[in-house]
Amino acid sequence: MNEDHKLLLEALDLASQRKGYTSPNPAVGAIVIKEGKVLGRGFHWGTGSPHAEVEALKNLGNEATGATLYVTLEPCCHFGKTPPCTDLLKSKKLERVVYGFIDPNPIVAGKGGEILTQSGIKAKYLPLSEIENFYQNYAWWTKTRKTWLTGKLAVSKDGNVCSSNGSPVKITGELANELTHFRRNQADVIVTSVATLKADDPRLDVRCGSNVIRKPVWVLDKQLSFSMECQLMKTALSITLVHGKSASGVKKEKLKSVGIECVEISEVDSELLLSELAVRLGERGYHEAWCEFGPRLFSAFTKNRLFNELILYQSTQVEICNGRRAFEEERGWVLDDYRIASEERLGADVKESWVLK
Repeated sequence: MNEDHKLLLEALDLASQRKGYTSPNPAVGAIVIKEGKVLGRGFHWGTGSPHAEVEALKNLGNEATGATLYVTLEPCCHFGKTPPCTDLLKSKKLERVVYGFIDPNPIVAGKGGEILTQSGIKAKYLPLSEIENFYQNYAWWTKTRKTWLTGKLAVSKDGNVCSSNGSPVKITGELANELTHFRRNQADVIVTSVATLKADDPRLDVRCGSNVIRKPVWVLDKQLSFSMECQLMKTALSITLVHGKSASGVKKEKLKSVGIECVEISEVDSELLLSELAVRLGERGYHEAWCEFGPRLFSAFTKNRLFNELILYQSTQVEICNGRRAFEEERGWVLDDYRIASEERLGADVKESWVLK
């Protein structure tokens, strides 16, 4: 691993600290280096706040002259809520700028690097798979204006997800649970169903050590049967119910009066048109949604190619005799539309990551 590669990955570590909190902007990290010494570090906190390059350079004067900036995303070259970063980099008289991802935003899209080169700064695009994976949901949202949907399901050794009466059973171990909370944290929003709330009453917050973080939660709830007694009322940063046209207007007004937002999507054959979900989420600027719900809805999303990514946890120890099956049939419907991207052992569980073909 050469020095440019190493320092870009350090910038990626900085960006990772804010992933899931900056939408509709991407999370970005930056490091300033001169003669082998780190002069500054920074990340983008959120929309309207200074960009990572500004944060990394904010305490530097003439010592920035001749330095190298490592930044995960191509520097912006347009006025938005903040001035263009390319102007700042030129004024600081940097020698080099190394960036790991070309911004898919057509306002930037290669222009940032070109402006730097024309000003005499050596601009280098260094693509890294780690950074490409990091920005895949931002790129998807930028190009389609739809939110990247990641679905998660845990399955017992014998292929079940819960007991025969629908009550929850602890399937995964600590390592898988830690990964789930990490992915919740890095998603912009969490999506579940009212059926899952009734069966499990989950908290759906992020628990990382002693830190408890609340996230926005969207609930698929066709008839607005949401109960205000559920844990989500205390653990979610905000609650949005996704309902059909047939939902009661009286219920809608009652829910709105307590701060719960209601979003209507179409119904087809008395079922919610699930393909509209990514569009509605995308309108809010969310790059990624982490989806946790039961096998029926999980299968519906998968069979209709609505998930961009699937995370399947398979226990090698826990069995649920006479439980509810995870899949009506073996994973042929996954293999037709998805390819496996990675597989790893997490203690007594196997985690598979599948992506849309």
